[in-house]
Amino acid sequence: MAYVITSLCGDEACPCPDVVITVLFWIGYFNSTLNPLIYAYFNRDFREAFRNTLQSLLPCFVRRSPYGHSVYYV
Repeated sequence: MAYVITSLCGDEACPCPDVVITVLFWIGYFNSTLNPLIYAYFNRDFREAFRNTLQSLLPCFVRRSPYGHSVYYV
C-alpha cells in the first residue's frame, strides 16, 4: 500500500516512514504463512490436496493398511 501511494503522488508529497513499510512487509509475510493453515482447516478440497502434497514429500507418514488402503498419519 505504501508503495502504491508513493508511486501515485511522489516521494516528496507523500512521505512514508520506513517503519510503516517494514510493518506492512511483516504483515504480508505473516498472512502468507497463515493462508495454507486457514485453507487447510476450512476447505475440504484444499485439505485433501495439502495431504497429498505432504504424502508425496514425506512418505514415512503414510502406511498401507492390510486391505490396500492408505492410512494417513498427517
